[in-house]
Amino acid sequence: MRIAILGATPLAASLAHKFLKAGLQVSVGVRPDFIPESTTWKLLHMQVGSCLSYSEACKEADMVFLCTENTQLDNIVKSLQELRPLAIVDSTNAGYKNCIPCNTTHLQERLPKHQLYKAFNNLGIDYPQNDRLGLLNETYFCGPEGQTKERLKRLISCIGFHPIDAGGLEHADLLEAFYHLRSKIAERKQDQAQCHFKLISH
Repeated sequence: MRIAILGATPLAASLAHKFLKAGLQVSVGVRPDFIPESTTWKLLHMQVGSCLSYSEACKEADMVFLCTENTQLDNIVKSLQELRPLAIVDSTNAGYKNCIPCNTTHLQERLPKHQLYKAFNNLGIDYPQNDRLGLLNETYFCGPEGQTKERLKRLISCIGFHPIDAGGLEHADLLEAFYHLRSKIAERKQDQAQCHFKLISH
């Protein structure tokens, strides 16, 4: 299975490394002016050969993960609009403003021919820098039922996360709200300690 990861964020590099370690083929798409300066990105650059444009990274992909800054979403959308129908996993979060819908809603409106899912957004684009203790070992995912969703669930498991099914894509805004709640609680903590939620079930 071939995975495309779009974005020049710590989350993008981290997921790429995890998928490669699991034995999957990975291509990485970044903005034109991106220069891999961190050790993590330099290692990834050597592993995948080179970073590609958004379109080139997706050409042979079976599933595409969006792990980008919000400022690049429009450019990514324009690239995806020109491509064949793909399974796209939105791992981003919209800015925290009452008037802004969740990113997945925005993507759904502009990419109607693609099959959209949401997963890994609870990690945040700064992951793993925002989880130095390694506490985050689960992720919520949602999207239309079927083989692709089951494949996504298996992918989540194969890179070491516990997948928690949150239902259909209409619940994507709840997944983003969960991320924003965690972020706001962390901001209010005087000691700047990390804050993470964990689902406990019986």
